[in-house]
Amino acid sequence: MRKNSKMVKTLLIACLLFAFVGFQQKTEFIPQGTFNFELYFAEFGGRMENSTFIVEIEGSNIKVLQDETTNFMGGEVIFEGILVKHKSGEWILAEDKNAKDAVRIGGCTEFPVIYFDCNLIEWC
Repeated sequence: MRKNSKMVKTLLIACLLFAFVGFQQKTEFIPQGTFNFELYFAEFGGRMENSTFIVEIEGSNIKVLQDETTNFMGGEVIFEGILVKHKSGEWILAEDKNAKDAVRIGGCTEFPVIYFDCNLIEWC
């Protein structure tokens, strides 16, 4: 009877872990290459049209560059840093790996969220 109880507990824990993972972003790996992304400006709540950008990813390094349709101040490179998987399961743009423990991400925080499945970055 005791062996069955341990097996049931083990199965229950395994099921809970699989359920938790199911609520995270589906992407477990970082796509590599050059992509066209849209920037969603969180501070305008959808009242401003998304802008398009070029995203270059090599390993965990990322560059967000203006394309021919954008004309933002500050030069061609909008952001250069690393991709970090936050403790929530979301991928974020950051300058160091300690960002994985940030209290707040996305929206108008210092850590934009990147959605690989729809080529979108939520920025402020």
